[in-house]
Amino acid sequence: MDSTTIRLLDDLQSAETDAEIFSLFHKYIARYSFDIASYHHIRRENFVLPLEKGLINHTFPKAWVDTYETGGFYVDDPIIGSTLRAGAPTEWADIFDHIDLTSHQREFASRLNDYQFKSGIGVPVSSHSGLISYFGLASSQADFTLTGIEERLLQLVCQEFDRAYMRLHPYPHVGEMLTDREREVMHWVALGKSNGDIASILEISEATVDTYLRRVFSKLGVNNRTTAAIKSIGSGALTVPDPSA
Repeated sequence: MDSTTIRLLDDLQSAETDAEIFSLFHKYIARYSFDIASYHHIRRENFVLPLEKGLINHTFPKAWVDTYETGGFYVDDPIIGSTLRAGAPTEWADIFDHIDLTSHQREFASRLNDYQFKSGIGVPVSSHSGLISYFGLASSQADFTLTGIEERLLQLVCQEFDRAYMRLHPYPHVGEMLTDREREVMHWVALGKSNGDIASILEISEATVDTYLRRVFSKLGVNNRTTAAIKSIGSGALTVPDPSA
């Protein structure tokens, strides 16, 4: 490992703000000719995070980000998907040359080409907390060539950036995100009770039940009762209810 990388890792351990972390990050990746980058949290405890919650930092042009969001490309982005499946740094060109794209993914590739990014690479990162992250690195000026050793080093460095960010922003377990009352409401949701039923059982108004559910949806990054119940049980926030109890 070279002295620049060793010094970077030392600086990351002492970084105390997001600004420090991302300043170090963008300065480091410039050595590989990357001048555009994004850092996403993709999955947490096996549940996909929506783009608005998962996109932590980026320097992509605003016009591209708007296109990406309005086009719904996050749902089946072939770069992110292929990178996560590979579990290793993956160059964009390799993805587009070697996989069969859906019509929506071909539209994504065409739109990406319109912005004339010269080249790019996806880097996957995972942590002990069940978080799957992704770094998208691109160059608007020049093609890049990385050796296998350089790719592994880049992934190691991205892992350390992710670790430094999570040190400042630790994720609570899903069970810790919900209040006792929210878990109580979700218990009855998981048993198939309607808002009216839950209101009667808990002796509160239906409007209050609806408010609790909206808070749960927001915390879990979901938009319906069924997914919220599945995510609550799957994460351990709820035990599987016994309908006969």
